[in-house]
Amino acid sequence: ITAIGTLVAGYGIGYGIAFMNPFTLVLAQNVAGLPPLSGWEFRLILVIPFLLVGFHHVWSYAKKVLKDPKASYVYGIDSSITTQTSDGEYPELNARRKWILSVTVLTLGLLVFGISQYGWYLVELSALFLALAIVIGLMSGFGVNITASEFTKGAAELTGTALLIGFARSIALLMEDGQVLHTVVQALASPLAIFGAELAAVGMLIIQSGLNFFIPSGSGQAFVSMPLMGPIGDLVGVSRQVSVLAFQFGDGLMNMIVPTNPVLMGILGLAGIPYAKWLKFIVPLILKLLALAAVAMVIAVQIGFS
Repeated sequence: ITAIGTLVAGYGIGYGIAFMNPFTLVLAQNVAGLPPLSGWEFRLILVIPFLLVGFHHVWSYAKKVLKDPKASYVYGIDSSITTQTSDGEYPELNARRKWILSVTVLTLGLLVFGISQYGWYLVELSALFLALAIVIGLMSGFGVNITASEFTKGAAELTGTALLIGFARSIALLMEDGQVLHTVVQALASPLAIFGAELAAVGMLIIQSGLNFFIPSGSGQAFVSMPLMGPIGDLVGVSRQVSVLAFQFGDGLMNMIVPTNPVLMGILGLAGIPYAKWLKFIVPLILKLLALAAVAMVIAVQIGFS
């Protein structure tokens, strides 16, 4: 949980307070009619307190488990992940394994190059990692037949993870294709008009956080919510920049907890962490971050963040 908490808290908080993310921030600003990357100064200031809260939460849990391993939320749960050989020793880092590591690093470099220069995404990346698996299998001396057999075993172990990702995506897909998301957003957002600007801003944060359950995709949520939240913010005295900030917080922070997020469920499945155990770890962090986000929203309204 400490390792996955470091990963998930990092990307969740990073998305929530991003000041130059083209896939969420810039897209939402475009939909809201704002200049790209505008308001980056205030968002940059938010980085420090939010990261400190995330650091403290993960580090406190790690210290507790270091002191008493039984305090771990997954104590006694077999994750079926090991880096040791059958005799309990770690494998030697010999020349062959060094070459395998080198090829892996080169592949990751090719991945970054392909994404940045040619816009590679899931199809290209899947092909890249499939090729890497075949090359590493042959480099390991397995031969074609054993490589194929080991690949099949590995794929079988990921069946549960693949199903989790499929179920998570299906919920969002039903809501989107059923054409009910705009109705839900409109019904949730309309009552904000009776509140003052500060309370309306916090209400936007709550709505965006809840909406993330149905639309875990940041870009999808921007296209669905911002055309409605922006004008509603205009009516209640909340600038569109503050509306975008509410979207950011709701999208980024809640991605660490919603079971409809296929990335989160895939990570938990790979790590062997039951979702109920993950909730015990992540819920306190989410509550602290949402409280901090609410304070940030009120401050943004009061200083006229636009």
